[in-house]
Amino acid sequence: MKSIYMDIVKYNMLLTSELIKVMKVLEENDINAIAFKGPTLAQLAYGDVTLRQYVDLDVLVEKNNLEKAYDLFLTRSYSSEIDKKFIKNNLFIEKNSDIQFIENKKNILFELHWKLFRNKFSNTQNNINIYTEIQSININNSSINVFKNELLIVYLCMHGSKHKWERIEWIVDIDKLLRKVEDINWKLVVEISKKYNCNKMLNLGILLSHKLFNTPINSNFIEKQKNKYYKETIEYVLSEMSNITVYKSEFNKNYTSFKFHFNLNENLYDKSHFLKKTLLELSNNDVNSFYLNDKFSFLYYLIKPFRLSVKYLKKLNK
Repeated sequence: MKSIYMDIVKYNMLLTSELIKVMKVLEENDINAIAFKGPTLAQLAYGDVTLRQYVDLDVLVEKNNLEKAYDLFLTRSYSSEIDKKFIKNNLFIEKNSDIQFIENKKNILFELHWKLFRNKFSNTQNNINIYTEIQSININNSSINVFKNELLIVYLCMHGSKHKWERIEWIVDIDKLLRKVEDINWKLVVEISKKYNCNKMLNLGILLSHKLFNTPINSNFIEKQKNKYYKETIEYVLSEMSNITVYKSEFNKNYTSFKFHFNLNENLYDKSHFLKKTLLELSNNDVNSFYLNDKFSFLYYLIKPFRLSVKYLKKLNK
């Protein structure tokens, strides 16, 4: 275990060093960038970049700086499977939220984001004015822009909920952050979640942390434990996490997952948006399959049925 831990420490230090260098290059080129997850979350929630395992780096930039940032990554010996021409395609930008870069010599995965979530979820949630909710933290004598603590709490609950809390570490992150930060403005946390229609996700993340780790939480959240929706949803999350749920079919499994995400939406507008994006519109898989410029983007809609047919035929033949 000591050997494994030391390997994690060394890799974390490598990633942290790389993050500092990339953030400095972005700043020198007048690109407003925010680091999230990875080393910055470890520093904020655990007090040390070596105390939380992470395997990649995440940086958010404004969409109008995306091409410039893309070029800067190439100058640092990174490569990407996504050709630069894709980021000039409006549909690609709309359906996706990030591009992955690989630095092969150091084995570093870097994700360059222009929004936090894909448009399958609420447009309201993707319109969070992140750049007014930032703070600077010091890592290895370098100042790095990150989310303010209140926004970070909301984001962690949103991120975990979007992924059905598949990893227990996402709940641990919330517990550690709430114990580490003493001056949380809970009124602001709730205001942010309500403003961006993600109050259910916030409540779910806080209640999961309290249930599993007895995290000290605001009294307003304690009362929500009695709510039927949260009781059933927490039970579902924990059963999924423990791999004890038995599904009658693949369809039943997919439907349960669909229902989980559908019910996370706060209002009729967001539920309608989710249905529309999930069932009727193009997905990121459709526009990532190959490149079409904006003039011929309508062809993606014609190709989608064939792509899905091939996908499900392969599943049937397994």
